[in-house]
Amino acid sequence: MKTVYFFIIFLCLNTFVFCQKFQGGIVGGVSTCLITGLSNNGFYKIGMIGGGFINYMISEKNNLQMELCYIEKGDRINPNPNKNNYNSYRLNMQYIEIPVLFAFKNSGNLFFESGLSYAALLGYSEKDQYGSLTNPYTFKDYDVGLNLGVRIPYKKGFSFNFRFFNSIIPVRKHASGAVYRLNRGQYNSVISFKILYQFANAKPKEA
Repeated sequence: MKTVYFFIIFLCLNTFVFCQKFQGGIVGGVSTCLITGLSNNGFYKIGMIGGGFINYMISEKNNLQMELCYIEKGDRINPNPNKNNYNSYRLNMQYIEIPVLFAFKNSGNLFFESGLSYAALLGYSEKDQYGSLTNPYTFKDYDVGLNLGVRIPYKKGFSFNFRFFNSIIPVRKHASGAVYRLNRGQYNSVISFKILYQFANAKPKEA
């Protein structure tokens, strides 16, 4: 049901912005993820990203962009038999996420972006080498975080995007329940690589 609500909101906004001569498009790519405070083992969890975006050119060098995307987050630890380590761990999380970003264009035609995003958790699975895990500390059904990235225009509406995301609110408590200063629990960290395609504006019909 959350997914339906998010897409209804996006479609309504998309209709509005096109009426106001804003620009929109589609986005797809991959995420590399980890949960800080859990394994800190590296960005070995690979996920998929797909959705759409709308943006508004404030000026020649500044724009605002909002996206609505399905994104997979989580964590992964691979066994290493060469070091007699046969432990494994896999956390798969599915979100619907809305980032809202401000982008500044430099003289080299690159857009440097930053902003916040809110995501609704659709579901998750957690398992180790023995099977599915149960944890008394469940994940929150939302994720709020900060985004920093760069967008590189290519040609014919295409651009490449590299972005780093980190939660600013823990998505789950530590297994021990311990809290120390700014370390309040476990946080999503995501590095994403995406391709964006922006639809061409429709040309006005001649009289």
